[in-house]
Amino acid sequence: MVALRHISTFETVPGDIISPGQRAQMSAVETGFFLAAALLYWTDLLRLLFPGTDGISAIYRVTHFAFYGLFVLALLRDPLSFRRGLAATALMVAFLLLPLLSALWSINPAETTQRAITLIGSSLFGYYVASQVQGRSALRLLGITATIAAALSLILIFFVPSMGRMSEGEYVNVWSGAWVHKNGMGQMCGLGVLICLVILMREGLRGNGLIAGGLVLNAILLAGSRSLTSQLVIVVSVVLLLTVGRFVRFIVANAALIGILLAPPLIYIAFTVSIDDVMGLLTSFGKDATLSSRLPLWQILVSFIGERFWLGYGYDAFFTDANFIVQIIEQRLNFKPFYSHNGYIEIWLALGAVGFFTMAAMFVRFAWLAVRLLYRDDKAPLFQLCFVYVPIFLMQNTAEVTILQRNNMSWSLFVMLYVYVSLAARAVSSRATADATQLRTVQPSRLSTI
Repeated sequence: MVALRHISTFETVPGDIISPGQRAQMSAVETGFFLAAALLYWTDLLRLLFPGTDGISAIYRVTHFAFYGLFVLALLRDPLSFRRGLAATALMVAFLLLPLLSALWSINPAETTQRAITLIGSSLFGYYVASQVQGRSALRLLGITATIAAALSLILIFFVPSMGRMSEGEYVNVWSGAWVHKNGMGQMCGLGVLICLVILMREGLRGNGLIAGGLVLNAILLAGSRSLTSQLVIVVSVVLLLTVGRFVRFIVANAALIGILLAPPLIYIAFTVSIDDVMGLLTSFGKDATLSSRLPLWQILVSFIGERFWLGYGYDAFFTDANFIVQIIEQRLNFKPFYSHNGYIEIWLALGAVGFFTMAAMFVRFAWLAVRLLYRDDKAPLFQLCFVYVPIFLMQNTAEVTILQRNNMSWSLFVMLYVYVSLAARAVSSRATADATQLRTVQPSRLSTI
């Protein structure tokens, strides 16, 4: 119990922005609840232990719905903080409600309604953490979650290979750890590397042996996943963290000059690099030039976007048996796709242009707030993570789908960080307003002495 309480606490420093309702101290029960929920979304352990039909068992469903209920109870324990989080994230709330609303025009209303409810339920984890837990404490607990997941993965890989290694297709015997697929392991272990690195950059190695061990274990698993996309994403993220993230004030102050210097090479690349060049580059890295048949799939899917341009086919309804278009795609590609392998196409198919541009506005707002807060405090680990997570999330969704994904830590973490930056920005604005009001109320005689 003492150990759990210890690992849930970060020392509060003067630069921290704490919104009302957020606590640095958590009880042992709260810490255990956080770790259990985070591990549930971070890994696929339930699916591995209880496969069920199509990988989803009754135990899986009951467990997740039980956690949805617990999230609701935890939020209702402090309704004021929850309302404050909702008010600060109106754009996110609209984006989360849109899937449920899409049941009105979905080609499969029952599936859309059920899946939209699970999406909202799992997204509540992000709201619960961001509205009630101080950011630095949440960051440490996420690092510990990544460490536990990595340790469990290595145990499965070497002692239970029937669960810890892939057994089908071209990736037989490739590491998958506590996930059903190697790409899932690569994605989450890359995120684990980043979170542990952010913590160590601020806190150092002293007293952080567990986090340092998590960094090493996640790096080993990332290398063993053979997921080139995840490895490339984490390399880019670390470079951003160590360069742009550490010199954000200089970059913002000289944005015009930097833009002028970067514009010519970017324009040259845009007008001279062809699709053949890109395919050749992919081949040189050992990747299929069609991105494992993603390119032909995307070409077909884009042609069907126009049929329901504004509102789409309904959340998670396109790739269901109720849609005859999937049969047409299967005949053309000689395999049946279960999703689009591209988050942006997936959103447009599901929610149309309305959903796509709502999503785009949310990304822009997240990026702007992250840069603004990092400019204010470029040493804050939470703001550093927010700053690099935006490009991570954008890159992930070029080849996979994590936007609006149910029971998925990538999306839950996006929600969590979005709520954090929104609340922090509001807190900064409130302080500035209060300071300005106080200054205006100072007597003229006192002003003359300042």
